[in-house]
Amino acid sequence: MTRSDGSRWLAILRTTWAEIGADRASIVASGVAFRVALALFPAVALLIWIGSRTVGPEEARSLARMLSELLPDASRSIVERAVRAALRSNPADGNAEAGWLGGFAPVAGVLITLWSANTGTKALFGALNIVYDKEETRGFVRRNLVTLAFTVATLVLLVAVVAALAASPSVLSHLGVGVVAGTVVRWLRWPALFAGSALALALLYRYAPNRNRERWPLVTVGSTLAAGLLVLGAALFSWFTARFMGLSATYGSLSTAVAFLLWLWVDFFVVLACAELDSTIERQTGLYGARNTPDP
Repeated sequence: MTRSDGSRWLAILRTTWAEIGADRASIVASGVAFRVALALFPAVALLIWIGSRTVGPEEARSLARMLSELLPDASRSIVERAVRAALRSNPADGNAEAGWLGGFAPVAGVLITLWSANTGTKALFGALNIVYDKEETRGFVRRNLVTLAFTVATLVLLVAVVAALAASPSVLSHLGVGVVAGTVVRWLRWPALFAGSALALALLYRYAPNRNRERWPLVTVGSTLAAGLLVLGAALFSWFTARFMGLSATYGSLSTAVAFLLWLWVDFFVVLACAELDSTIERQTGLYGARNTPDP
């Protein structure tokens, strides 16, 4: 890297920091975190339903529990509670009358649950429009079709990644390396989580903002950096909150919920900040296409 390149990237970082403040990314991230928290239980119910239809009810239970193990300890109990509620209400278990997916015809129940889970995605799409300084001009139908497609794709991707991790021990055992299977899976879950996060973020940055995407690459600096920070945050968040924040002493019985919301806020702040980085790179360097490309 030449000195001029270093100066250019330093200018990009300064502009990104200024844009984060100007767009009030911290406040916007807190709003997205709240909406996603409200959408959590419907999203987990839908995740269980998709897993039951693709890999079977018992496997869906295992996948959901394995997914919760990837989360920080402070957030795991809330997600596990959502998993238990979803398992009670899953129509694939023949117990559809018990909860969220029950009381309706199966198709209607799934659609209502999908619509509820989609509220978090729509909030994130709106936040990325703020980052890119865009007005939402997509019509009601188009906007909801895009967000619904992204919600379903994200859940399917989660099922695929966790299913691959769950199947790894038996595959390795079949190949005669069962002794090291557990260690391999423990190490594989973080690269798998990074790859899944990078893919989801790349698609999010590409399709969420209401902007021209003709020359926008699938992999960007921002999406790769955000994926790495999210995985690192999942690994370190529990350790940090336990040693430095003392949430239990301050919030008592509410400490778990507070920690969960704090984790969501940090994650979405990272997502928005890295989107600001990509936006700045695009404007100042034209790296992702023309600097003055017209919007759709």
